[in-house]
Amino acid sequence: MDSAEAIKQDNGLKPLQESVHSTLLSAVAEADAPGLPASSSKSSAKEPASTSVRLRQAAAEFSGTMAAGIAGCAAWALLERVPSGGLARVAGTGVISGSARVLAKGALETLLLSKSDRTTSTADFAWGVVDGFAGVAGSLADARVGRAFASALGMRYLGADIGVEMAELTGRKAIESSLADRLLSYTVRGIGGGAAGGFAWSVPHSLYNHRNQLDTGQGWADAGKEVAFNCAFGAGVGGALGASITAAGNARDIVGYAAARLKGDADVSRVTLLHFNDLHSSLVGERGTLSQLATEVSTLRARSAAANRTAFLFDLGDNYSGNVASSFTGVGYVETKGINLLKPDAFIAGNHVADIGRGRVDVGAWVNNIQRISRELDRELPALGTNMELVNYPGFAGPSGKIYKPYRILQMKGRDGALERVGVIGLTTEELSETAHGEVLYLNAKKEGQRWIDHLNKPQSEGGEGVNRVIALTHLGRSEDIKLATQVRGISYIAGAHSHDAEPVLLWARNPETLWDVPIMQAGCKGKWLAETNLAFKKNGAADKYRSFTTVHPIHKGIAADETLSRFIGQAVPSLTPLSSRAYSAAVASDFPLEGIRGQYGKQTELGTLVATATREGVNSHLPSINAERAAQHLE
Repeated sequence: MDSAEAIKQDNGLKPLQESVHSTLLSAVAEADAPGLPASSSKSSAKEPASTSVRLRQAAAEFSGTMAAGIAGCAAWALLERVPSGGLARVAGTGVISGSARVLAKGALETLLLSKSDRTTSTADFAWGVVDGFAGVAGSLADARVGRAFASALGMRYLGADIGVEMAELTGRKAIESSLADRLLSYTVRGIGGGAAGGFAWSVPHSLYNHRNQLDTGQGWADAGKEVAFNCAFGAGVGGALGASITAAGNARDIVGYAAARLKGDADVSRVTLLHFNDLHSSLVGERGTLSQLATEVSTLRARSAAANRTAFLFDLGDNYSGNVASSFTGVGYVETKGINLLKPDAFIAGNHVADIGRGRVDVGAWVNNIQRISRELDRELPALGTNMELVNYPGFAGPSGKIYKPYRILQMKGRDGALERVGVIGLTTEELSETAHGEVLYLNAKKEGQRWIDHLNKPQSEGGEGVNRVIALTHLGRSEDIKLATQVRGISYIAGAHSHDAEPVLLWARNPETLWDVPIMQAGCKGKWLAETNLAFKKNGAADKYRSFTTVHPIHKGIAADETLSRFIGQAVPSLTPLSSRAYSAAVASDFPLEGIRGQYGKQTELGTLVATATREGVNSHLPSINAERAAQHLE
């Protein structure tokens, strides 16, 4: 099930196991209530029952309440998917809940008690309805609290200015991948659901218990105290159950984190991995710019150096296209050179690396840009192209690539300060080949990935590199990254792109062949975030799940702009900076205000006039220089 479907389902009821805490607390409270309903106490005129009988009666009450609560939740969820209408849904839930209580309590009393000690009666049906809707209330509250908690968690990780849906999706990812967030989430949900279920159960029971005192203020006060106690009791039980059940289900990870804390870093080597992806020509923007991202990179590199730890910077492709600015940046020249001014340790191509609009590509311009930037910077660019070849430019990329190489070897400081080697490969989606209409040959990502990892792992004496730590830079998408982790041996870390997923914490996927836990990380898109992973390598090359962690840094205009990048962008595309900072006014002649554009199709609006005027002026002002530049490069 994908994350969007999970959110959709949560708009109804959560699965039954998530509402057990509500029904369980109801049962316990009912068994210990000050008094059972009169119709459920047939033996009131008899001698007091023995302790053994009372315990068995309590067990029957417990089972009846539990059955009613679970049945109510199930009925409510099922009837939500049936076009039965609200009234039918309520009635159906009540009938099923009441029947479940009568059947469950009656069956257990038949097994445990003599006929004279049984208390099941028709009144149990009514109390079963109460129990069922208490369970429903608890479960609905559980779901509501879960959504609110996930949204708050998402905003804490990615910033308060993200949308509500993205915040909730991000929070769910964190809960899925982080033990601490998962424990806190289910504890908070248990508290909320337990309190709501306790309230819904307690109000009718408390009013019944104090029915003869409700003509006095003291009677209402006593009933209120009982409701408050049951709410608090329900919250406590719900929270405890949420935490304990979650902890029990994640015992392996709890033990792993505890053991890692005791071990320290004596047997691991640490490295800082910084990466971003899918910039899509976002050189300037509302949240921040490439210049702010450059400043954050410098800050984190300095912090890592102060900790005596090596930092690597990776760019994962799609720096170009997807923004109006790309019309003026020379088929990605400005974006690619700007990023290379940051001195990345490796970068890969995305599927938009050669876009020129209208579904067309200019592979020649891409090749020329890379060669031009390499000459201007007077150094080899750290490009990776493990699984692609350019048909018309042999040797540019792929297994025999001289520019986009199949792999690179980086060096990092080890535990004792000695240099250790790390291999890096770069895998690009098949969509690049499809867009390029045969000019770019796609090589199977999994097959080529395994081929070059095996080469890197092979001892130098046998023609390999003798490296057991391999970082995969990918432009494949989140789902393909998970497949890569589980189907390709020997990957230590996956820095991903293409699907624009902003992962709040490391996503771990286990390779069944090596039993390695492989971390996957992706930093959203458009330069909005920069991922920083503090990766702990084991001696065998695998990442240590319990000693590796990540931080996603939001990029915003509160970060000082890097002067070098700002100067370069301002000189290369002089209109971008004033264009982004200019305050536009829509005060043009029109009968239709901006807030009234709906329903005005086919008629002039202020918004349409603004967009058309800006587009015309922008294109006209740039056409001479663009045409001259492309003519100088012998391009169309």
